[in-house]
Amino acid sequence: MATGIEIYFGPSTARYYIIDLRTESDVISSFSKIKHEFRPVSVEDFKNFTKINPLGTFWATKFTLPNRLAETKGTILFTGATGSLRGSAGLSSFSPGKFGLRSLAQIMMPEYQAKGIHVAHLAIDGPVHGKLIWGWTRRK
Repeated sequence: MATGIEIYFGPSTARYYIIDLRTESDVISSFSKIKHEFRPVSVEDFKNFTKINPLGTFWATKFTLPNRLAETKGTILFTGATGSLRGSAGLSSFSPGKFGLRSLAQIMMPEYQAKGIHVAHLAIDGPVHGKLIWGWTRRK
């Protein structure tokens, strides 16, 4: 998955960690490793998250919405995470981008509902199947 993200957004823009969540000690060990490996957030990291989240959502919507409007029906689902509902320590570059994505969904909901378009934001804490995830899981 990290390789796929780097193809789209450039080198050193993604990391992934394989963690075992079956026991409490494994969870503590895994997350302490991740916490220690994270560096302070750079302006570039922050920009990348806003490119991926609100800006990516804007572009995807801009290109899919005309078809939905022409058909006067359809559903547009935005996926986020708990970070889109509230910020947490260590998520200073992640949460603002997810807040922006959720905000776009909230703006679109009332605006397009009367036109037959259903818009929803889903908080999903985990990978969502897609091109990047599919490539990553196929290699495992």
